[in-house]
Amino acid sequence: MLMEGYTQVAGCKNGNCPKVFVKNGRAYIQGTPDTSGDFNPPDGEALVSIPLDILREAAKEVLA
Repeated sequence: MLMEGYTQVAGCKNGNCPKVFVKNGRAYIQGTPDTSGDFNPPDGEALVSIPLDILREAAKEVLA
């Protein structure tokens, strides 16, 4: 469920899959948690993985 004020700018429209949202000039990314152990983000942060084509789609939409 999308929280009020967030606009989806890229990614699939239904289901649990990568998406990019914007609100108040910031981007929010929903993706698959990175469990590789290659990177350990600081407390309170998370690393997610999404396909580059979704980031490109988001950039085109936001910068249009």
